[in-house]
Amino acid sequence: CAFATQAFVQEGKLNRTVADAKEAIPGFLEDYASFIQGLLDAHQALQQEELLQLAAQLMEVAMSAFWDAEEGFFFMKAQQGEALIANKKEIFDNVIPAGNSIMARNLFRLGLIMGKNAWIEKAKEMMMVIMPLLQKEVQYLANWAYLLGEMSFPIIEVAVVGPEAEAYVTSLAGKAYTHVLFFAMKEPETSTLELFRGRKAIGGQTTVYVCVDRACQMPVHTIAEAAAMIDQLQEKHFGA
Repeated sequence: CAFATQAFVQEGKLNRTVADAKEAIPGFLEDYASFIQGLLDAHQALQQEELLQLAAQLMEVAMSAFWDAEEGFFFMKAQQGEALIANKKEIFDNVIPAGNSIMARNLFRLGLIMGKNAWIEKAKEMMMVIMPLLQKEVQYLANWAYLLGEMSFPIIEVAVVGPEAEAYVTSLAGKAYTHVLFFAMKEPETSTLELFRGRKAIGGQTTVYVCVDRACQMPVHTIAEAAAMIDQLQEKHFGA
């Protein structure tokens, strides 16, 4: 992750190649989309908040460089870059998902995590435009269909704070949960995430907060209790 930050992200922007720093190629939409998605996935595995901060930083850059406010989608190439004969907006998912479908999922997921409602709304607006096509040609819009599923059901947020926070998340995340995001922080007061605001390790013990739409259940102290809460919410919302 440190290598990615230093080598591929320079002056706050993402480069497509770094073989020769003097001739580094600025990133295209698909580069930003995939890199941000990778940062979000890496955070779930490593629980390093700086990965989320970098993802948010790159999203701000992408919104400034690629976003077309008139049509509500991203251009393939930065608008202030070298002029193209046709600066397309790719929306159809082929072997590799379209940059716009990846970015819409990033907007939705990162918006939820960072508390940025404007990003969530942009993702929903993109989906509303795609919906008529999705009903006719879902085989070419698989990543959009995945996003529709993410938008259609509540996201369960599991915030773990205290001395064994990371170990707790590693154990809980080992189950095949649906629509669950995990967050670990030994010292929640050092976090910039809204989810950790007001959360504390009660009695100095590792404490788990299981939440839906930021409304949390009573905090618990054991992995078994937290797993039971998650299972109950899974059953309630997904029947599994």
